[in-house]
Amino acid sequence: MQHEGQREDLIRTATALVQRVELAVDGFPDLLVIGFRRDGAASLFLGEDPVYQFNARGELRRAFQAGKLVKAESGRLVELTRQRADKRVDMLRHELTDLQHDQFLSQLRQTLDKLYRALQQNQYRVTGQVPADQDVARQASQWIGQLSDPIPVAQVANAR
Repeated sequence: MQHEGQREDLIRTATALVQRVELAVDGFPDLLVIGFRRDGAASLFLGEDPVYQFNARGELRRAFQAGKLVKAESGRLVELTRQRADKRVDMLRHELTDLQHDQFLSQLRQTLDKLYRALQQNQYRVTGQVPADQDVARQASQWIGQLSDPIPVAQVANAR
């Protein structure tokens, strides 16, 4: 469960997302934050987990789900799991199988479709926004509506 201060911090401090909105959306248990970088790259936070990050071309570049980092490598998804050993932390790498890859992207598409429907039907309430004078929720709806199906996976996990 996300604490009030953490949500507020994301809206206030996620300055790389020059446009961002926090929403209470019907059908979603946690507050959502959708934000856009200057180049149009988007990030979607469904509470604290999961988080999905896209590049400016609408390709998934990385995600955080069930406490694990999932990142794009050469158009495929790779899961990294943190493992503590003695006084160090190792990242265990696992390339998703074709089935896992497809299931991950299918689940993401279902989440985006559900959010898109709620935004189109005005089944949400804005709880915070930067900048205050723009309709970032409408921008988010347009962005989701333009995404490819299936969601493409980026070649690299970084934002560029």
